[in-house]
Amino acid sequence: MCKNNKNKGFTLLYAILLTSAVLVVGVSLINIITRQLILTSLNKNSQIAYYNARSVVDCLNYYDQVGEVFLNYNPDGSGEVVGIKDAASIFCSVVGEDPIELYSVEDPSGSGIYSFKKTVNIISGGSAEIDFTFNLDNLRNPVYSGCHEIQGSGTFQSECERVITVRGSNLSVDSQSSRKVERTAMRVR
Repeated sequence: MCKNNKNKGFTLLYAILLTSAVLVVGVSLINIITRQLILTSLNKNSQIAYYNARSVVDCLNYYDQVGEVFLNYNPDGSGEVVGIKDAASIFCSVVGEDPIELYSVEDPSGSGIYSFKKTVNIISGGSAEIDFTFNLDNLRNPVYSGCHEIQGSGTFQSECERVITVRGSNLSVDSQSSRKVERTAMRVR
């Protein structure tokens, strides 16, 4: 009888050890799943921000190709660019049925660089910050020097004819959420 009394606690000890091991594995799996859900959400927000930026860039590029929206041409029919319009009104379906009113601003240095800037909300959610820059000197010159970034300046504006930069976001303009993701799309000529 004494022999049986010594072995009575081992079953309980094995049950506690097995339960602890299963609990540790379960908590680890919950931690992994939580991290994956956060990464998936971040990826979704990043895609929304990028596609908001890309869709507005494509809309602006369309209006730029139309040509009469942003630029003033010589009335003699030569096709020579004589200036930038003071304002442009464009329609982008991603922004809604109301037109986007863009107003040109000249670089204060008088360098001949004009920008149309605006921040708009996207109807499907998110926003886009527009910066459409024209270099008037290069637009007037049919053979311009090319388009590349000035060493260390971080800008294409001084060398290119046109630079469309749109910074898209997954949240509206006035949102200050920590989950706000911004992505930039560009078109350079």
